[in-house]
Amino acid sequence: MYAYRGAPKLTQSFQLFFMAPCGVRWIPGYIPTLYNPIADPDHRAWDAVLSYGIEFSKERFPLFLGIGMPIHDRKDAVGKWDAPDWGDIGNEWIFAFGFKATMF
Repeated sequence: MYAYRGAPKLTQSFQLFFMAPCGVRWIPGYIPTLYNPIADPDHRAWDAVLSYGIEFSKERFPLFLGIGMPIHDRKDAVGKWDAPDWGDIGNEWIFAFGFKATMF
């Protein structure tokens, strides 16, 4: 995460979040009376999020606006990691809106 406070009462932040699971994700089998877990076919090899946020620091009501774009890849049949799922980039977006509050 990188935050830039070049203008008074304004903070911009850039973030890259990366997550890679350590193993296979298992889900229950299709027969409810039989214990037969199977590998999740929608398991992602890795996930990343590129995001940008801006905070307007007003004394009475500081606001935060953010936007993020998830990027991910699914493992193929042999469990190989490769480039992102290019066909899915831009189909998902994360929007954030918030404000700060203090207890005292």
